[in-house]
Amino acid sequence: MPRLHLSSVKVERFKAAFKPEPVPLRPFNLVLGRNGSGKSTLLEALQWVDGTLRHDAGTALGRYFGIAPVVNVRSQQAFFQLGLTWKVEKEGDLAYRVKVVQRRDGVTPLISSESLELQAGRRKRPLITTVSEANVRKDRPGVRLVYPKEPRFTREVSDPDRLALGQAANVGVLNPGLDDRLIIPRSMLSGRTRSSSD
Repeated sequence: MPRLHLSSVKVERFKAAFKPEPVPLRPFNLVLGRNGSGKSTLLEALQWVDGTLRHDAGTALGRYFGIAPVVNVRSQQAFFQLGLTWKVEKEGDLAYRVKVVQRRDGVTPLISSESLELQAGRRKRPLITTVSEANVRKDRPGVRLVYPKEPRFTREVSDPDRLALGQAANVGVLNPGLDDRLIIPRSMLSGRTRSSSD
């Protein structure tokens, strides 16, 4: 199985981060900066993704008492976006993006859109795509398709609290034109890879 490691994080409108540049990551990272520069923001954004995969979006924001306290104060719209990129050994990059909006109650998060794309050179292969974004006025989440080009694995995710990324984990898919099978393990957020016994 190809090795994965998290290579960059982009945090937008989340806590101290309004629209910063992506933060490049290496196998070992040291985060330094002045108070209020976004050190905790970066880590808490990653914790939100982890908490949402393990539980749900609302539980992951539980310590903040909802989405409103984490949306950047300069944002005129109540949403935040996160982007993660993983380097996939001998395959290319996995680029992930999620947008989270505020429901009408002003507290509960709603998954609006998600995308996951394998980028190998000029080729781009969608693994998660958003069919329709959330309709906040009707409290409807975004509708996302996992493996849209693989009929055997395609599934629709419209749960307002669940990431489609969790549905994409642990499914093997043949990649036409690529030598290896790509399996997205649940452990990819931590940069670890599964052993063949998992």
